[in-house]
Amino acid sequence: MRKLLLFVFFVGLLFISKMEGKIVLSDNVILSGIDTIATMSDIREVFPGAIGYLKIKNSTYMVVGTSNKSLGRMVLSTPYSKEIKGFSGQTPLLIALNNDGTIRTVLLLRNRESRHFVNKVRLHGLFSAWNGLSLDQAADKQVDAVSGATYTSTAVIRSMHAAAQANVKAITKSPARVKSEINVKKKANVQTVAPRVVVTDRSSSAEVLSPKEEINHKDVQTLPIGITLSDIRNVFPAAFYIVSKGSAYQVSNVKHASLGFVVLSSPYADKIRGFAGATPLLIALTSDMKVKQVLLLRNHETPKFAQHVRDSGLFSSWNGLGVSDALAKSVDAVSGATYTSTAVINSFRIRMAVLAHEKVSKALPVSIWVKNGLLVLITLFAVLLFFRPRLARKWKLPLLIVSVIVLGFWQSAMLSIAQFVSWLHQGVPLSLQWGLFVVAVLSIALPLFTGKRFYCVYLCPFGALQELVGKVNKKKYIIPYSLVQTLLIVRKTLFVAIIMVIIAGIGFDIGDYEPFSAFNLSEAPIVALIVGCVSICLALFIQKPWCRFVCPLGQGLDLMASKKSFRK
Repeated sequence: MRKLLLFVFFVGLLFISKMEGKIVLSDNVILSGIDTIATMSDIREVFPGAIGYLKIKNSTYMVVGTSNKSLGRMVLSTPYSKEIKGFSGQTPLLIALNNDGTIRTVLLLRNRESRHFVNKVRLHGLFSAWNGLSLDQAADKQVDAVSGATYTSTAVIRSMHAAAQANVKAITKSPARVKSEINVKKKANVQTVAPRVVVTDRSSSAEVLSPKEEINHKDVQTLPIGITLSDIRNVFPAAFYIVSKGSAYQVSNVKHASLGFVVLSSPYADKIRGFAGATPLLIALTSDMKVKQVLLLRNHETPKFAQHVRDSGLFSSWNGLGVSDALAKSVDAVSGATYTSTAVINSFRIRMAVLAHEKVSKALPVSIWVKNGLLVLITLFAVLLFFRPRLARKWKLPLLIVSVIVLGFWQSAMLSIAQFVSWLHQGVPLSLQWGLFVVAVLSIALPLFTGKRFYCVYLCPFGALQELVGKVNKKKYIIPYSLVQTLLIVRKTLFVAIIMVIIAGIGFDIGDYEPFSAFNLSEAPIVALIVGCVSICLALFIQKPWCRFVCPLGQGLDLMASKKSFRK
């Protein structure tokens, strides 16, 4: 029963993470480094009538409703709370204020905290602890952490204090001052507003022109917070005004001459997954609705894979085509970056389908089905050998060779700490990696229920390569027992240290140090290549050195097996 519960826990954790543990790129939310930015959906949760916002200073915004009426202010705790961490990462806040500067409510934005802890903090009433206070009062107020969710609640309190202290001066304005900043005067359906709003980059403040200048309601910025003017100016260098046109945005220069249109793949394609998450696109169109350029916005894909897709020319595949022609064009995935390029292609097609008012299927290349199917067949054969030791004596060597060639050099389909971290944070993209997910489930289940290791012995391409190289030299160096025990302690310590780093949310990509990525020679980090080469060379003299004395993934999987299996 204990093993069954443990198995259900590990498999369930991967599925739950798909909904809870990831930072979802929806409503054009952008992840810049470790910043989490709010979306219009978040703003409307606090200000239901919001149609736009005006940047005041740093991360302080005025929320605007219909008729250019000020609904209040909002303050984002980022970037003031970058270094403040809860149990699993940051706790970014949206602090909503009334027009008189008092706090209306506090909203927790997207985060990596456990839903259980967040709900406990919410039910405790922590987010309403500052309601009715001014920012200076909130900055000084002492609030106790929530028992049972100490890390999360402490991070929320510290983030609130940091944001409040940094924004006191930007918010402490009298109601009369706020009224004068909006000062709506109906005059022949034209609004006269003191600050004329133009779209600016997040790093600068909203431009203020003469109060006498008359502007229309459309001049209020309605572009999602996640997109900056810098993104748009990458395509339209003369961009000055951005005006919402349904689900698209018209881009104009300073003289109001139209330069073209911009459409975003989000939120329509947010469920399309690459290797490590969504691949949000900015699609620029000319005034006659032909594709001008496609840009990949901020994302969680491996930079080398994303750059490989750019270098392949994929993003220019649709240039010059109308919406219908671009939708109909068949574009192949990029070899060496199949997951990322497939997500880009499907995200583009879905967004074009919305423009063309057509339905489109999320087509997957045949190669993905072939690779996943072949991976499952090899895995099933490995399971057969796992339960039939006599067959394993005859067929183990061919299986090792196939594992190195197919799973290693061809597919780069293997388990790793980096892969599990990606799944826990971003969810499992089953449409792309269902074969590897089957491998993961069996690698956990079989040791749990049989007490014997499976993946490390039968499937791991790097372990197989070490074993094959080791067969070249049958005379191995015998390591003293005391040294073996010391190295095993080092292996366990390394595993614990990596888990602690992951839990602490420290910006550390373990994939840069695991040798598994060395199979993809053109994209592998230099450190991974060095670790891989050294391990293979040592395998000539020491039996599977990486697997036995270093591999943190192997140590984690060993926890599922019996103690007797550890000594094998």
